[in-house]
Amino acid sequence: MLLIILKTGVLFSTFFLQYEENVIPALPFLRRQVIHNDANEWNVLTKNNRISGIIDFGDFTYSFLINELAIAITYGCYDKEDPLVWAAFILKSYHEKLPLTEKELGVLYYLISARLIISVRQSAHSKKTNPENTYATVSENAAWQMLYKWIETNPIAAENCFRAAVGIPKTKQVSTERIIKRRHRHVSSVLSLSYDEPIHMAKSAFQYMYDAFGNTFLDAYNNIPHVGHSHPKVVKTGQRQMAKLNTNTRYLYDELPNYAEKLLAKFPDRLNKVFFVNSGSSASDLAIRMAKIHTQKEGIMVMEHGYHGHTQMAIDISD
Repeated sequence: MLLIILKTGVLFSTFFLQYEENVIPALPFLRRQVIHNDANEWNVLTKNNRISGIIDFGDFTYSFLINELAIAITYGCYDKEDPLVWAAFILKSYHEKLPLTEKELGVLYYLISARLIISVRQSAHSKKTNPENTYATVSENAAWQMLYKWIETNPIAAENCFRAAVGIPKTKQVSTERIIKRRHRHVSSVLSLSYDEPIHMAKSAFQYMYDAFGNTFLDAYNNIPHVGHSHPKVVKTGQRQMAKLNTNTRYLYDELPNYAEKLLAKFPDRLNKVFFVNSGSSASDLAIRMAKIHTQKEGIMVMEHGYHGHTQMAIDISD
């Protein structure tokens, strides 16, 4: 699944969406200065195991200070088994010379993502326009491998790793017990929680869910977002439609029959009507009412351990 996502560019869109959500609002609070903007192993000169100079001054630019560190970490970690371990080492050394702020550490995960995407896209472009230039693609495979690891990495875990490296306390998290207590203050405890130790989710991307404590979960259980969590195409499409029109099926508008026609095109001709509902519970309830009207019978056979929803009728036919 992840390979398909990467090949179609959807992963890029996801990271760009995260950039818009997490980096752009923080830009007014980030320091600016002249930076090298391409601090990688090919642009650093060494002598006797010490740095003796840098080259490629054409990359110098006036930008956000943290961008320079994001670039250096990307090139220093992209071929490593555990990028966060090496990122922490680089951060600690950098912070000793030039202390970083919490705002800068808060956007670093997303800046590294952006740099990785720029790197692999430049490599792909170079293959088309200048295939003889092997230098332009020298880091491509390693950058892809780090992208695989990066989407699996909980952004909260990354930020806490960065904070620990420079001696700043981790982001404060409310205990699970307090979250449950707050939930039960306003939401009935009849609405049960999954697992003996409930998970406090905070973020998500495709097949991964991230909890508030830095753990990453491969979601093979959630039955709502069938296309994956935070899918950028779904997010963008939803934003566009809600900006135009968001209403119910009691009015006339083109999107409803358009969607029905596309949906029915996937089914046999004898299935030629769609009744849209807003949940699985409503779907079960409607199906039972239709079956009773069609058969003129009341009896219903159910399977053990079946669950069909929250409406009264759906509960009645659940095990």
